[in-house]
Amino acid sequence: MYQTIFCCHSAAFKKEKFISMNNGKICVSVCAETRKELVKQIQQAAIYADIIELRFDCLDRNIIRKVMENILKIDKRFLITFRPKEQGGKRELNLRERLKFWEFFFWNNKAENLYADLEFDLQLILKLDSKKIIVSSHDFSGLSDNLTGTYEILNTVNSDFLKIAVQADDITDSTTVWKLLERAKKENKKLIPIAMGEAGKWTRILSLAHGAFMTYASLESGKETASGQISVQDLIETYRVKELNKQTQIYGIIGNPVAHSLSPYMHNAKNRKR
Repeated sequence: MYQTIFCCHSAAFKKEKFISMNNGKICVSVCAETRKELVKQIQQAAIYADIIELRFDCLDRNIIRKVMENILKIDKRFLITFRPKEQGGKRELNLRERLKFWEFFFWNNKAENLYADLEFDLQLILKLDSKKIIVSSHDFSGLSDNLTGTYEILNTVNSDFLKIAVQADDITDSTTVWKLLERAKKENKKLIPIAMGEAGKWTRILSLAHGAFMTYASLESGKETASGQISVQDLIETYRVKELNKQTQIYGIIGNPVAHSLSPYMHNAKNRKR
């Protein structure tokens, strides 16, 4: 079946004056098996990131506790993730293992610069401080028939931040999760809507301009921790996501395939000069 793919180009300007910047955050996800490699990736991510996501499910089991006790002394805002495989993590984790990890983490780390991303079932049990918790849902099977229901379920637990990520096979699929953003703003909830995959890349580029709390980026090309992630350097320097708002003029190309196109680099460079 023919698939239409949207390749986003942003022109961060008005006819009369340059637009203001948005207040969204860029989170760079890092995933490493060793402490040495994790420190290296953190140092690289710190150049661009507002928040650094530490994927503890990537680390060797034997060093998780030692890393947790030491690496978080770094003066940077961190988002801690310990993702089970069915939710996009790197290993099989049962409920007991997950609870043990989070109970140790929150008893031993009271720093103000730490946030946590928990799945719905864990926050329902732990009932942690809502101001430090992102409650998340990941669906890799495709667009759910009841995405609104997923949002409402997440909204029942104690959290100020919600994250809904669904696999998008076509650009039209990704508009459904996008529509939840307006509802979340009306209900004073900070939502992170993500359409995963190539067809959903535009949601990562435009979400900050439309009020999303945060968008995720990879450290560099080839180090993505989720399908459709864009490198942090491209998000900032090519798509200029921090400079966009609702008045930004958006352009795109339609075709199949277009992933190899140099159009975003050429057209965004031209728009930057206008």
